[in-house]
Amino acid sequence: RRYRVFGGAQLTEVELTDRLTNASEELLGAYNYYQALLHAMHNRNIKSLEALLTIKLTALPQPLRKTQRTLRNHQNEIKRSFETFYSNGPLEGTNNLIKVIKRIAFGYRSFYNFRLRILLVAKNPHFKIKLRDKKGHPRWAA
Repeated sequence: RRYRVFGGAQLTEVELTDRLTNASEELLGAYNYYQALLHAMHNRNIKSLEALLTIKLTALPQPLRKTQRTLRNHQNEIKRSFETFYSNGPLEGTNNLIKVIKRIAFGYRSFYNFRLRILLVAKNPHFKIKLRDKKGHPRWAA
């Protein structure tokens, strides 16, 4: 990709990062901290995370100080997330989907229709759709 800022030079992302971090020591420090944090989170390495969180706030650039404080405040929760692979992400996604359906629909005639719409859109294998035939008898669909 060509960058006008660098005289129209065609640079890769690595070359661009090298040029920018060489231009500013503060940016280089922030970038290295960010990369170390990503590495610790990706590898679920508690010791690396603890080492990053013990860095003094004054040693970090101003924009990272608030991030450092937030990570310190939630350090126990982050460590627990490294120990277990459980996540409430799928549940939060389903809740958001239900809220979106509710907002778009502006109300359904019955709760049965609302529930049916949620089950049709959710595509979750744990949900079962209980349909009724013409006589009103229930039958299950996947």
